[in-house]
Amino acid sequence: MNIHLALPPLVAILALQTGCTSNSDTPASKKEDAPKAMPALDAGPDPKSAPYRGYEAMDGILRARLVAKPTSFSLTSYLDDPGADAGAGSGAQLAVLLGAWSGIGTTNALQNGDPNAMSFLIWRIAFSGLGKDVASTCPDAAGALTVHDFELRPELARIVQRLCTWPQSSAREDDTLRAFWQGMTRYDAPPGEYDAWKAHFMGPAYASTGPDVVIPLMVMSALLNPYVLLQP
Repeated sequence: MNIHLALPPLVAILALQTGCTSNSDTPASKKEDAPKAMPALDAGPDPKSAPYRGYEAMDGILRARLVAKPTSFSLTSYLDDPGADAGAGSGAQLAVLLGAWSGIGTTNALQNGDPNAMSFLIWRIAFSGLGKDVASTCPDAAGALTVHDFELRPELARIVQRLCTWPQSSAREDDTLRAFWQGMTRYDAPPGEYDAWKAHFMGPAYASTGPDVVIPLMVMSALLNPYVLLQP
């Protein structure tokens, strides 16, 4: 008596597929996809494409974070000819090159917002002037204020008074530098930006300079940071 053993249908199908599979179809012979680069967790603004916030927006940021008086404070004061009234000199015309909103309704758009060498130089001049006014609030400062009745916000003024003793060790403490950085940038920039900023000013180039030199450079470099100057 002949006994025939029948394979279950599913097992038979699997066996047939296994027998017909060529070597070129085996997983080991397939080419693996190239690994893809993971995006940065905090890429921040792209300096190649992100536009400026605009000078009016920066004026608002500075009034909220740094400047208590005058309430009409504007960066145009540092672009004007000496003695010119704020907003009445050449500074107002130069400020337009830093990004200004123009148009009505749906045509309203940011003009001159793309970073370029000329606009960056203008920003640098404006922030350098602001930094000199900040340094001029030190008790023994010799420089005159550019902006009449210039006053810092109380919380930042207290920190600046500690920086006024530079290069003494009390002015170079991490708590002082961090508080000054955050007073200007708040949390716009990631922690690594503060680390690089601090490392620069803790270097030998500023080991013997006075506050009239280091404070303006601290202000200018912090505000020129892309995380602060460019739109998020």
